[in-house]
Amino acid sequence: MAGMPIKTAVTPQPVHVGVATVTVTGVTDGLGELLAGVHVQVEGDMAHPGMAPVFADAPETQPGVYTAHLNFNMPGDWVVLTHIRLAKANKDVLTGALRTAWTLRVEKNKKPIKKKRAI
Repeated sequence: MAGMPIKTAVTPQPVHVGVATVTVTGVTDGLGELLAGVHVQVEGDMAHPGMAPVFADAPETQPGVYTAHLNFNMPGDWVVLTHIRLAKANKDVLTGALRTAWTLRVEKNKKPIKKKRAI
């Protein structure tokens, strides 16, 4: 079982000053089913301290595809964050999410730890 394989793509590439399209896909439950009632927002942060972030809502443009137009208002290094707020959850959704998280943790704990070799 895999986690939520959320993918974010920014176009055009290379990104330049001005409006870019940010596309978010893969917002699914632990079983790969698309989630309904999801609110997606993207945030652009400059790597330089003190710069104000830019935000854009990403409405669902196709089933499971969320698209935002983010204004990169100056040149420099940007970090794009994706904020996803799920619809109000019921007991079954919470149980599934906790079961998925537990399974992922158990699988990760089974992997051997790679030891660093001394030089």
